[in-house]
Amino acid sequence: MSEQQKAMGFADGAGSYSYKIKQLQAMLDVETGKHPQTGVKIEESGYGANLSHWFGAGIAPINLDADALRCLIRHYKRREKIKLDNALF
Repeated sequence: MSEQQKAMGFADGAGSYSYKIKQLQAMLDVETGKHPQTGVKIEESGYGANLSHWFGAGIAPINLDADALRCLIRHYKRREKIKLDNALF
């Protein structure tokens, strides 16, 4: 595994929960008008995060609003906690 992959959160696999949470939080920050790295207010926000499926054929992308992003963050945090709790036993 490359250093770049580790830095991007792939150390636990390409779909690691911590990576997904980090990316979703950055999307939520932009969606709610905050620059993800600096926290500075940005004017261009509220357009939604684009979700698409890799298969593509006949599956149109959708936009996720801030509430949908919050739900996904909550979901993956819960899944991450369950994974950690199970690893302890």
